Amino acid sequence: MSNARTLASTINSSSQIVVPSGGVNFGISTDGSGTVTGGVLDDYEEGTWTPALTASTSGTITVDSSTSTCWYIKVGRVVHFGGRINTSATSAPTGDLYLEGFPFSSATVTNGQNSITFSVGFVNLGVALSGSIGVYWIPGADKSRLRDGGNSTNSGGTIANHIDGSTTMYINGSYLVD
Repeated sequence: MSNARTLASTINSSSQIVVPSGGVNFGISTDGSGTVTGGVLDDYEEGTWTPALTASTSGTITVDSSTSTCWYIKVGRVVHFGGRINTSATSAPTGDLYLEGFPFSSATVTNGQNSITFSVGFVNLGVALSGSIGVYWIPGADKSRLRDGGNSTNSGGTIANHIDGSTTMYINGSYLVD
């Protein structure tokens, strides 16, 4: 039979399909007009990570690690993440707010083409924001920078001073890795 194929994977005692090293090969052709640069899914991982919040200029923000929970799922070069971050204390934070400790460093990009999505919400801010929140990913690092995005009369500004000792931050998004 000329069209016969060999199944190189196995099913283990937990009824899971086990693929040998090399990953799942989706072939090298494309149905679209793009150029295929990889057709093998060889990386999948799930886990948790420990967030940190820092102020860029001065002061400190303490994250309550006993009540803060963050998760991630990595599929190939894309990391999906989410979680809740609770603060327990601050000491006069000023400057931009950095969210650090992501499980993987982001892709180092050329021409500013880092693909990310990021949603963030805050509860119990010490000072109200003037508008939307701008999130800027730091290429090649495990952190992002958050700024008060401003509105029609405010071009934006720092956000660390808005955080207090009982702020909760909800996050969700995706980013690329190298």
